[in-house]
Amino acid sequence: MRVAGAMLALVLGASPVSAGDVVGFDRIIAAAIQDFIVPGYERLTRAAGSTEAAVRDLCAAPSPARLEAARTAFGDAVAAHAAVEVVRFGPVREANRQERLNFWPDRKGLGLRQVQQIIAAGQTPSSSDLAAKSVAVQGLGALEYVLFGDGAAALAGPPGAARCAFGSAIAGALRTTADEILADWRADGGAGARMLSPGPDNPLHRSQTEVLQTLIKALTEELQFLSDTKIKAVLGASPDEVREKRAPFWRSGQTRRVLEENAASVTLLFETAQMALALDKPESSMPQAIAFDMRQARAAIGRVEEPFEKGIATATGHELLRFATIALDDAKQIIGERYAADIGATLGFNSLDGD
Repeated sequence: MRVAGAMLALVLGASPVSAGDVVGFDRIIAAAIQDFIVPGYERLTRAAGSTEAAVRDLCAAPSPARLEAARTAFGDAVAAHAAVEVVRFGPVREANRQERLNFWPDRKGLGLRQVQQIIAAGQTPSSSDLAAKSVAVQGLGALEYVLFGDGAAALAGPPGAARCAFGSAIAGALRTTADEILADWRADGGAGARMLSPGPDNPLHRSQTEVLQTLIKALTEELQFLSDTKIKAVLGASPDEVREKRAPFWRSGQTRRVLEENAASVTLLFETAQMALALDKPESSMPQAIAFDMRQARAAIGRVEEPFEKGIATATGHELLRFATIALDDAKQIIGERYAADIGATLGFNSLDGD
């Protein structure tokens, strides 16, 4: 058995815990890895592999049906990425993998222009070629433009051959990046093993409290990114000021799905890892308050009229998403301030500050 797997089994093999116990941080860390992080990246690797296969099939025999299949597979990959985007630590932060998976937001449109230039020039780089190029041309955003951007209808026939080859290379690069991240989490001495073995010789984590701080920070940063960058920056001050093209994956109509997966991932990580059991008083109302906020946010997002990117520009849709940000911000405050203080964690630097 791999070292990381053996350590997980040892920690999780202890006696079951109940809501009245204050669980050791090691149990929380192990559950976060085994029951949330690894399954999340397994889902992403499967979705990336399916997308690669669907785009490859499209290129081999282009047709409207195969284009639709590639687009459907792409949507599943976007959702899988959104569900694990909360993991803002570990191997995804190495070798620019976070940006390789999804270079967003592209505020100045630099990445978009690079993708458009490759398409306009009829270039057909391989996945390995893309590894040496800008991160902006090898992730989900780049593949979205290939499959849904101006001129994408050509993919259904022979005229789209060069564009399709570029899309196939992007899909291959995505699958490779996802595979690399998952392999590191599973490896002997990899990210999972390092989180389970904090101490003076560990370059990242000196104590279990520091590891738990990493999980807390991941939750609060995801909530901030979702509220500030994915919603508030799109809404503006009124329905007349909505900037729908700032929304994530608006071309493919995946915005709602991304927001819902992001919100669900916060709840799932907190609950799957049993983080509430680290509280000094397990009967605290904090977990219920967090769960309530997240349910409210998801419900508001789900009530926006279709098409979502247009629905948010209506008075009702705008107000619903405004309400969602209030709930998300409250959940962030509870986790980042009250919960962190209760377990003795200090979050420190926020990687989103200054964005």
